[in-house]
Amino acid sequence: MLKVCHMYDLLLGFLGGMVPTLLFHAGLVRRVWNLQCDLATTQAQLLRERNQRASLSRSKDKEALEVLNELKGPVGIPKPAVNPLAKFGVRSGS
Repeated sequence: MLKVCHMYDLLLGFLGGMVPTLLFHAGLVRRVWNLQCDLATTQAQLLRERNQRASLSRSKDKEALEVLNELKGPVGIPKPAVNPLAKFGVRSGS
């Protein structure tokens, strides 16, 4: 059977290997967590910018449609052609 001293040596060796490994992995986990947070923040910002561009595009389209409707307007009856020389007594035609 192993002596108590040897058990402590084994336990100390095991802990001596585990503690640095756990610290190393904890550092990696923190970096991955920070990257995930940065990625989520970047995605949210890109989504906001895309929505703003889409909103701006819709408002521009709406303004263009309003201008087009104003230009369209009601069609009036065309006025008969006026002879500019009629005020001088000159008649065109026959």
